[in-house]
Amino acid sequence: MAVYRIFPEKDAFISSKYPAQNTGRDEVLEVSNTNAINLDTSAQGDVPAVKRALIQFKTADINNVINNTISGSAFQSNLNIYLANATISPLDYTLEAYPISGAWDMGTGRVNDVPKTENGCSWGWRGESGSNAWVTGGGDFHLNKSGSSQDFTYTSDKDISMDVTNMVKLWNSSSIDNNGFIVKLTGSI
Repeated sequence: MAVYRIFPEKDAFISSKYPAQNTGRDEVLEVSNTNAINLDTSAQGDVPAVKRALIQFKTADINNVINNTISGSAFQSNLNIYLANATISPLDYTLEAYPISGAWDMGTGRVNDVPKTENGCSWGWRGESGSNAWVTGGGDFHLNKSGSSQDFTYTSDKDISMDVTNMVKLWNSSSIDNNGFIVKLTGSI
């Protein structure tokens, strides 16, 4: 079986701790939920510090591989993300990926920017802070459109290799717009 790789055209992670901060140029995508009170007074009150990753691949690249490179309709698409560092992770958890339901801007921020960069997507906004808010803080996504998940245990490899074939087929058939994936922990974490 042949393997074809497509690399993202844009990515960022969004954080509830800093709801207007952009991390579009950060080297690492973060997905986490620290169920602790935000002690930072500049953060948004006493809420869990949740981080979610946004990743988008070019529609033309997806369609080219499916329509012109592979033969037949039998294919599998995996979202592969490799662990850079893990700290304070739960013993068992599940990551989910869903198609994002609208356009978003990557921006040019990094997690350690001072002052915080606000020129792209964030927990509260699809674009620059103060414009084009998400309907639901933390990103809007198609919950009922073929989401995927991957379970992790204490001893499992923490790299992500999630089957996203159904979402990719929806994009390829133009059933939904390709606005990329949101990767998040389940609501129970």
